[in-house]
Amino acid sequence: MQEKKTSTPNDSVHQRLLRSASTVFARKGYAAASVNSIVELTGVTKPVLYYHFGSKEGIFLALMNQAQHGLLEALLPSGEEDDPLRRLRRLCTRILDLSADNLDFIRLINTILNGPPQGAPPFDFEAFHTPLFQAIQSHLEEAAARGLLRDGRVKDQAWLVYGTLCCCLDAQVCLPDSAPGREGLQRMMKMIFRGIASEKYWQELPAGDGPASRSRAARPKSTLSGLKTKRKSYV
Repeated sequence: MQEKKTSTPNDSVHQRLLRSASTVFARKGYAAASVNSIVELTGVTKPVLYYHFGSKEGIFLALMNQAQHGLLEALLPSGEEDDPLRRLRRLCTRILDLSADNLDFIRLINTILNGPPQGAPPFDFEAFHTPLFQAIQSHLEEAAARGLLRDGRVKDQAWLVYGTLCCCLDAQVCLPDSAPGREGLQRMMKMIFRGIASEKYWQELPAGDGPASRSRAARPKSTLSGLKTKRKSYV
């Protein structure tokens, strides 16, 4: 089956080549991918690719660098939301949306990291993971400093959020028919916040806003207090 060329109106050749490279690398792996396959999918000739990127290695590294730049842009503050946990939830949603728009690249990353060696040029993949984890941790550190978290185990909480996000990212590729998607991610983030956010956080939220609409008596802490009271009655 012949692959559809990647050109669109007003699309630069440079970007079309990168998009084609992402598709070819993801479907064939780096070792089996060829310059011919990339230029055929793009609808240009080999000299055009060599002019823009120099080689197969060059277009691979350019693809990695472009993805890294896109991630760093997505991590930049968005809007003027004062609530650090809301900002964190929106940040995770932006990363999920970015991934959904670039599934071929996510497949490529999974192939390079988890598959057999393919001779791809060296690239520091921590450049993707480290800034994302640090951004998550930074939001939680701000929340902790403002007394909005139950305890100070911020790094553990950051791993909890990071792990949830990564599972949702991988599910888009591995389980596309049952992946949680944006709504599922937001539900899970709210569940995490119910566990880690302090009473002060819920009290400061506007009335009727998500979990804050629940009365204090209905919150898990009050339920646990009731259990303690029952236990005391048997002593």
